[in-house]
Amino acid sequence: MKLNRKSLMPFLLFVPLERFASFLKRNSLALTLTFSFLLSFSQALPPTPQTPLTLESFLQVAVNQSQAVKIALAANKLAEGEEWIFWSTILPKLSGGITTPPAYMQVVVNQKVYDYGTPARYRASQYDQAAAKANYELAVNESIYDVRETYAKALFLQKATLLSDAYAKELETSLKTVDLQFEAGKLTKNEVQRLYVRASLARKYAEDQRIEEARLKDLLFRVSGMPLQQNAILADTESFKLPEVMDPTKLIEIAFQQRRDLYTLENLKLSKNENIQILKSFELPKLDLAAISDMETGDLGVRTGYKTTYVNKFKRTDDFKEDFSAKLRVNAILSWRIYEGGRIRGEIQTAKSEIVQQEVLLQRIRTNIPSQVKAALELVTLANDQWKETSSFDSDATLEASKADFEAGKAKQLDLLDTQATVLDQRIRKAGAESNLTLSKASLDRATGLGIRFLNDSSTFKK
Repeated sequence: MKLNRKSLMPFLLFVPLERFASFLKRNSLALTLTFSFLLSFSQALPPTPQTPLTLESFLQVAVNQSQAVKIALAANKLAEGEEWIFWSTILPKLSGGITTPPAYMQVVVNQKVYDYGTPARYRASQYDQAAAKANYELAVNESIYDVRETYAKALFLQKATLLSDAYAKELETSLKTVDLQFEAGKLTKNEVQRLYVRASLARKYAEDQRIEEARLKDLLFRVSGMPLQQNAILADTESFKLPEVMDPTKLIEIAFQQRRDLYTLENLKLSKNENIQILKSFELPKLDLAAISDMETGDLGVRTGYKTTYVNKFKRTDDFKEDFSAKLRVNAILSWRIYEGGRIRGEIQTAKSEIVQQEVLLQRIRTNIPSQVKAALELVTLANDQWKETSSFDSDATLEASKADFEAGKAKQLDLLDTQATVLDQRIRKAGAESNLTLSKASLDRATGLGIRFLNDSSTFKK
């Protein structure tokens, strides 16, 4: 039997595999310890720090990815298309056709001369386009408010979670020496039980805060349209300066000028008024002109070799045997709808009813604007006072003094923990006051219609 390299390949592979298996068996303990060390070392490495996400980054995505903004932008494009449709009704129209055999070609040019509804159609298209643009800006303004509101709440919970977790860790650390202090007579059994209960409640509170933080951050990503990022960190870039204008009369005046919902309804009402004129034009005569040119020949190849003998008549030369004729005629078309069973009258009545509805909505917005602006301004003032009050408490100095008393033996550990709880509560109240001030300023911008200015003033936003 002749052996070749190919027939020996399975045996050649088996020998190294058997040796490798024997090596693993002899050194299994060493390999297990090595793998465990590498795994623990990799877990001990500090995680790669995440870049904090700023409010501007969420806003920039929201104005492009928000569903409401996309719908409003599509409506705006639709209104622009309606204007092109209007121009197509008053510009000349050119059409033509060819049949063969025999070769016959017709070219028709139509031009509208008079239509009572044409000026009204133009004005209506302008009002519709202005309303669509204002509605788009309204959608952007609302999207900005939603993102600012959710961002402020999520940032507050991020701060509260960090503070609560730090306090829970302090309590858990203190529990390590509780038994020794109890045996030394420094703590009673009741005090020890209180410490364990407090540590358990603190950990539960921190976990509840973390769950709520995750929920609001998830909502922030969904509201803005940004792809979800796990364990995202929000940048603390809040500004606590009051708005430049705090005069209610001036703010109400600005609101009447800037509110996009008011501007949208005003333009829609004007468009409805023009629609009535358009409907009335259906009962009036219309005049159109049509210029028609007919050209006929027995051979499509007969396109050259002719000389003009008289206007609109061409005669062949000696190179061809077929005649080619072209005629031009102009028709005036006067059209008039005589009777349509009251359809136009019904549509006019419907349009008038829609105008009444628009006026009711407009009056409601005009009535609500002053109260909305004043309420938002009052919230800003109250939130600013609350922020000043919480900022005046020096939590660091209070905590350091309590630690010094504990280390000097002047205070018990429970006293120190009580101080830490007070400081935690004060810091959370301060974070809440900062969040409330941010939310109140966002509400004021929404009430005055200036929310979109917040985005335009951002250094990272690009139109």
